[in-house]
Amino acid sequence: MLNAVVDERFNLALEEAKQVDILLAASTKSVEEIGRDTPLLGVPLTVKESVAVKGCSNNAGRIKPKERIATDDAETVRLLRQAGAIILCVTNTPELCMNWETFNKATGTTNNPYDTRRTPGGSSGGEAALLSSGASIVGVASDIAGSCRIPAMFTGVFGHKPSPGFVSNVGHMPSSEDKMWNTYFTIGLLARYAEDLPLVLHLMISDREQAKSLRLLEPVIVQDIKVFYMEDDGSCTLTDGVDLDIKEGIRKAVHHLEYKQGIKAQKVNIDLEDVFELVSMVLLKMNGINCPYQEDDEHPEVWSHSVTKEVLKWLMFSSKFTTTTVLYGVIKKAADCFSQRKIDTLLAKKKDLMKKFRDMLGDNGVFSNFITCEVVSNRYSYTACSNIAYINNQ
Repeated sequence: MLNAVVDERFNLALEEAKQVDILLAASTKSVEEIGRDTPLLGVPLTVKESVAVKGCSNNAGRIKPKERIATDDAETVRLLRQAGAIILCVTNTPELCMNWETFNKATGTTNNPYDTRRTPGGSSGGEAALLSSGASIVGVASDIAGSCRIPAMFTGVFGHKPSPGFVSNVGHMPSSEDKMWNTYFTIGLLARYAEDLPLVLHLMISDREQAKSLRLLEPVIVQDIKVFYMEDDGSCTLTDGVDLDIKEGIRKAVHHLEYKQGIKAQKVNIDLEDVFELVSMVLLKMNGINCPYQEDDEHPEVWSHSVTKEVLKWLMFSSKFTTTTVLYGVIKKAADCFSQRKIDTLLAKKKDLMKKFRDMLGDNGVFSNFITCEVVSNRYSYTACSNIAYINNQ
């Protein structure tokens, strides 16, 4: 029904769980000491297939190469195991994580547990589907343009993209050596219960001083949170308008916050008309990202396959790759033609927009900003991928 699992290690997980029982039976540690040293002892986790789990598939939904098995854990997975977690399986992702739906030609389409005709979002849709259906409680995922946050929204769970630079990206496919990659991309997490996010994220950060600086384990005083919202997106022609259901949901949340929590949400009007161009240009100017046109995984910066030839094959329904990864080559080539002057202008505009948001939000602000609900799977429109621009203003 869901088609969320790509590769499993259930038997190994059972053996690891038995070892936890043996450890606890023989341990002389107090409950407090066990909680301090291994706060996730025996907790089952699932991991997005693009994040390396030793012995499991780590091919990011590709059919070429046919198979790629992780020889080591990603740094994040290693840290969670160190904290006592037990990995159950790796979950489905669109090809090379390049879609906000979860479909690839290797393992097929992942469905939304609430309505299997609809998408659970992407690219961490496999994780979101398992969490939403009660098959997992915490999942390791990744995010550059909504890949944790969109699936969480579409399936009624909780997703978080950490500020890039705190969580190690080692062990993720795709990756890049471009200096901008780690500024925008990061491994993140999803959870069935919001209260689990701070602890798990705290444990995913290897630098203990960095982890402490985020104050993740400090209690949050809800009444001190500043909430901002918009009901209009600035009429950008490259994105969908705000869904009526989204507007109604925002209004209900605003009413609840004011009358139940004593928080007066503030309606703002920020010009987002150019947001797609600002965001997409920065992402598309990055080089050396794994894609169908690369020579091989060790040399992603070398494109040895023809974009024109692959597009023609796609038009004749004979391409081995998915629509979004094929079109990535076309859009990337177009972006590379932009002059440095144009790029500098866009970067200046983006910097100004970022300053507006940072000044507005401070360190305790929240801004609701995605514009559409979950859609029927494989129903593409020219605006479908551009909608991610609204959640990538960083």
